Amino acid sequence: MPELMAKPIFQLGAVQGRVELPAGLASHAGALGAEHYERQAAQEFCGDEPESYLPPPWLPSIDTLVPAADLLPLGVRWTGVVRGDELLATVGVDQHIDDAYGLLLCIVLHNDGLTFRQGRSSIKPAAGDWFIFDDRLNHGVKEARGASTFVALVLPLIPA
Repeated sequence: MPELMAKPIFQLGAVQGRVELPAGLASHAGALGAEHYERQAAQEFCGDEPESYLPPPWLPSIDTLVPAADLLPLGVRWTGVVRGDELLATVGVDQHIDDAYGLLLCIVLHNDGLTFRQGRSSIKPAAGDWFIFDDRLNHGVKEARGASTFVALVLPLIPA
């Protein structure tokens, strides 16, 4: 069960900052997104669950991407645990509640214009943008036109 914290002092689903992605990371994530799209198209887009991937060799150590110093003033920190399912790709997912982790840090590695929504937030984040959302509340990713994908690292947070 996720650790509970007081009401966040930030807007859920709103871009909070940017991380500097290593050279080539966004293009590798884009290629993964394109492969993901092709698999979904071959299945006629049956089901809309995001797909998780084991960290590929081109992904640097996750802790080098986490904006730890920027999270602390928001009252949260990354657990530091790598579960192996942090890398997610989707072509879009309807509004839903997961209720698995609670607050999650989302570091966008690639996005072809898909829109993340939670509460009052509706954003089209770019590669390097990061935001926090709560998987215990309604959230989703609205698809975009064409062969569009959203690829991100999604990491559980706990109170600082």
